[in-house]
Amino acid sequence: MRENLVNIHESNFGVLFYESPQPMVICDVDNFSILEVNRSAVNFYLYSKQEFETLTIRSLRAPEDLNRFDQIIPRIRGGDTLFIEAQHVIKTGEVRFVEIVSYIINYAGKMCRLAHIHDITAKAKQAQNLEILLDVGKSISENLELQTILQKVTDATTKLSGAEFGAFFYNTLDDEGGELLLYTLSGAPKEAFEKFGMPRATAVFYSTLVARETVRVDDVTQDPRYGKNMPYYGIPKGHLPVVSFLAVPVISKSGEVIGALFFGHSGKGVFTEETEKLVTGVALQAAIALDNAKLFEEVKKANLENERLLLQSQNQNFKKDEFLSIASHELKTPVTSMKGYIQILEKQSKKDHNRFYINFISKADRQLDKITALVNDLLDTSKIEAGKIHYNFSAFKVADILEDCISTIANVNKVHTIRVFGDVDLQIYADRERIEQVIANLLSNAIKYSPQASEVLIGVSSTDKFFKLEVRDFGPGIAEDKLTSVFDRFYRGEENSYTTSGLGLGLYISAEIIKRHEGKIGVESEVGKGSNFWFSLPEI
Repeated sequence: MRENLVNIHESNFGVLFYESPQPMVICDVDNFSILEVNRSAVNFYLYSKQEFETLTIRSLRAPEDLNRFDQIIPRIRGGDTLFIEAQHVIKTGEVRFVEIVSYIINYAGKMCRLAHIHDITAKAKQAQNLEILLDVGKSISENLELQTILQKVTDATTKLSGAEFGAFFYNTLDDEGGELLLYTLSGAPKEAFEKFGMPRATAVFYSTLVARETVRVDDVTQDPRYGKNMPYYGIPKGHLPVVSFLAVPVISKSGEVIGALFFGHSGKGVFTEETEKLVTGVALQAAIALDNAKLFEEVKKANLENERLLLQSQNQNFKKDEFLSIASHELKTPVTSMKGYIQILEKQSKKDHNRFYINFISKADRQLDKITALVNDLLDTSKIEAGKIHYNFSAFKVADILEDCISTIANVNKVHTIRVFGDVDLQIYADRERIEQVIANLLSNAIKYSPQASEVLIGVSSTDKFFKLEVRDFGPGIAEDKLTSVFDRFYRGEENSYTTSGLGLGLYISAEIIKRHEGKIGVESEVGKGSNFWFSLPEI
């Protein structure tokens, strides 16, 4: 390689190239072979200069990143300066995230590219971790089913920690010991645990499940608590190999240890203090979600009891309404605080031009808006049941609230086109904020339940001294026997229960608002052709 350096050494560039603390690579733009590297590149990739002679810039790419490389081949062979991000594999097999700035030079009589390589692995992993945290937060906030929550948490924390496998064990231990019940597993088949039976109250597990301690060990086989229990005195033969070990308790609001997240890796010293903090944060979210799931199960049981024991229905309804009121007010304060924190983070990220976090903070803000909407629905429901919703009537044009509703929904939905027909200049006398809430509910539902469609229609008309607004979607429609239930409290429809988020309160609240306006609300639908929701109000 070094005899080809005449062109570089004709200036100070050669010294700058070899002595630069930044990895640099020179490659042939025709066959992508690597012609020269500097000392920093050797230290970064861990290949010798002789090994680099057998490589190409394409072979440095991680397998999952090769398609992106092939797509920019014409740009690599062109003359423009390139600014790209990539995933490179170093000699040890570790994938590193890099930013590359490259430009054309004349080297050894050939047209080549000189690439400046900047390691951004730490930032990229932070961004990945943030995305995982946002995703698991969204998933567990939208679910009230125990198994789903635990699986999402186990999968996410296994990724965050870098473990080879992770598991959530339900705590059935008392102070005298007992067995654990495996709920979810990630990174390994369930059979890997089942053939050995469930873990018992060993010294290692006891610290987490009874003493409520987080345990992080670089080599669990050297820990003094390891290997103290019969009959294996350590890991049973054939069990998943564990050297690095991390255990985090999941503690409910009442202080009860619900269970624990356990993580293992066959390598030594895999789990760091930062890993422990990330997993502990998710465990706190999981504890809240599990408490909510437990409350939800209690509400469902209360509903079943109501159906079975009609004589006790008033008492059960009181308990349910009391739960909704308390839960919604308890949620309102932390959600409002979180909104403030996210707005501060968003401002700071924009100020710092931090493109790694602006997108994720925006996603978090949208998810928090969803939570806020759910909390507001709970509050409205409890107010409706208590007769405490106040209405402020005034005269206004329909066009004014339609414009606000459509623009708000258009900001978060880029798939559906919303088209309006009819006389939008009609005036009505109503509570502007509440009617806007009704229209927003109908529009949101139309979009949510027609994911394959591309438009939603709004019709405005006036007949027999009644103002009428219709929202038409082109989704799967509603079966005739379900039409009478769509405005019931908590009704979501069996076909939608596990595919869409929400509490089934939007249409119930809308119906109550229209009822207080002495209006009417209804729906017509045909399976396979969509639905048409409408409401009418007396004109001025």
